Amino acid sequence: MKRIFQKPQPNNGGRARSTSKRVYIVDAIANAVVTTGGLGVVVAVFAICFYLVAVVVHLFLPGSVEESIERRVAIASAPLFTQADEHITSALVLSEDGVLRAFKIETGEVTYEESVTPEGRTITAWSRMPRDGHTAIGYDDGTFQIGKIEFRSEFLFDEEAEEALKDLPIGAASIYRDGVVQRTPIGQLRKMRPEIELAAPATLRSGEGAVRLISYQVNVAQEFVAAIREDGSAIFNRVRKT
Repeated sequence: MKRIFQKPQPNNGGRARSTSKRVYIVDAIANAVVTTGGLGVVVAVFAICFYLVAVVVHLFLPGSVEESIERRVAIASAPLFTQADEHITSALVLSEDGVLRAFKIETGEVTYEESVTPEGRTITAWSRMPRDGHTAIGYDDGTFQIGKIEFRSEFLFDEEAEEALKDLPIGAASIYRDGVVQRTPIGQLRKMRPEIELAAPATLRSGEGAVRLISYQVNVAQEFVAAIREDGSAIFNRVRKT
């Protein structure tokens, strides 16, 4: 005899099952999120492509030079080197008399002045790395100094500065104390001034006469000084700071 087994059917009172409204809402939200995310990715890709094209296209355009600014600066002796700050508001100049001066580029007014050489010595050689300001100065007595001459940036938040420069518009620059202050696009007061960090003079133990050539190189591993004196002696030394 063949037996037939039949799976019992659930008794739901004769009512058809229906999907709750909550499921439809969650499904609609999920579809919206996925669609929006996909469109966002597409828009981001096109935005990146547009940015890259906007940057690269300038490489294929002809160069141009903006109108230059010419100003007279009061310097007593011949300049050795000059450098503008990164925001092009001021520049510094070291002259043969050993005086470092800074001035506002727009007007040529001197904002800072200080002698960086020891008394009684004359500069006969110099070397400088503009990017990081590492500087070496050789003198007529066979001594030299190494260190840094650079611009230092600081933001002014004191009430005195805010009151004195309250009428300074965004992008404009003004002399304040020993530097040049510029109001940034977000309204802050940014001051640029020279900073001098030179070690005490050291004597080259080999050779005689003035230092005629000098080089000062600094990297992650070491600092190195090379110099040539009046008699042709060449000196190569690693720098050890104590």
